[in-house]
Amino acid sequence: MAKKKQPKQPFFTEGMTVDQILSLGDEQLNKMSRRDLSRALRTVSLAANKRLNRLQAKANTVTNEMGDTVYVDKTGKGYTFDALYFTGGKKFGVGKTKDRNAIYKEFARVRGFMGAKSSTLSGAIELRKQREKAMFGMTREQMPASQRSEVGDLMKDVYAEYHKWKEEYEMTGGYSKEKGRRVLKMFGRRVNKGMTPEEARQSIYKYYDMSYEEETEQQLETNPDTWHLLADEQNKNDWMS
Repeated sequence: MAKKKQPKQPFFTEGMTVDQILSLGDEQLNKMSRRDLSRALRTVSLAANKRLNRLQAKANTVTNEMGDTVYVDKTGKGYTFDALYFTGGKKFGVGKTKDRNAIYKEFARVRGFMGAKSSTLSGAIELRKQREKAMFGMTREQMPASQRSEVGDLMKDVYAEYHKWKEEYEMTGGYSKEKGRRVLKMFGRRVNKGMTPEEARQSIYKYYDMSYEEETEQQLETNPDTWHLLADEQNKNDWMS
């Protein structure tokens, strides 16, 4: 008599929503079998690829003069494509691999993408509005019609210069999110007064060079105990920010 085939155990994530699966902690994921982890990855990858397809449908992919892949909004609505840069345009999923580490790493990549505000169309618009407000005090929808056509290119150029400033200033240990927000407003004021984004960056460099020197000198004069912090890399933010 043939042996009765035992039914397979249901998957651990059976009946869970995508959000519930993505919110599983690392401790729980590590306890899951490779079979269950693979099914969890398949479920969240399907959802992530749908979002990815929606974003790609709004963008033209071009190669800039540096040879880098750049995503350009073809709708005129002002989508930001941070999430596309995160993926490199690569779909989610690891095919038929049985390597548990590869499955786990891809799950983490999906989680990072799905957690990004700009991975949804509405979030990509909202992120653009937040950036415009930070720099200009208003969104392009609130600007005079004569300015709107230039805003997209201007934002791209300003943010490129802002990141140059940020990278250099981070090397001093003095960068903070609050300073970053202030600097974006400084860029906005200068560009609105007619400076190019590069000229605005040079002006801000000078401002923060003076602020840095004054702040450091004042602290050293009023509290000699701060001298030891100059040699303490871990404490740079304590006396710079």
